[in-house]
Amino acid sequence: MIINDEFKFCFVHIPKCGGTSIRTRLLEYDSTGGAFTGRIETLDSFGMVHYVHLPLSILEQYFPTEYQKVVDYNSFALIRNPVDRFASAVSQRIKEFSKIDMSDFTKDQLIQYIQECIKYLNDNRGVKLLPVDYCHFMPQTSFVFHNDVKVIKHLYQLH
Repeated sequence: MIINDEFKFCFVHIPKCGGTSIRTRLLEYDSTGGAFTGRIETLDSFGMVHYVHLPLSILEQYFPTEYQKVVDYNSFALIRNPVDRFASAVSQRIKEFSKIDMSDFTKDQLIQYIQECIKYLNDNRGVKLLPVDYCHFMPQTSFVFHNDVKVIKHLYQLH
């Protein structure tokens, strides 16, 4: 997430939606000094979390000043087709957290890995924040809506 106080804009980075490219270009305008860009730290009872991928409910709870800026400022985010995003999230999880390189997976191993991911996500449906190794699977809606209200003003679809 990038927040700029001078020009009053916020970029909310939804995982696996092409946001790294945008965030990198906007870093010089970040009034938070990178507080929500590359940090992976413990957050309360959630354990390790990617601060770059905090859903709005967590942002409001733990960082109310920044949340209010997201509400008040000209905010935008990129969104992506959920099927494409899921495939990208699986690939990202394998790269970051698997002991096996993705190119070394057999077809059956990959199918099993995907099924395990789906089972975990189904078993944890509706949680406020997934653990760091599943953060890329958080629903896009949790970065756009809060309490059933659309918070992010401008959404751009990644093609």
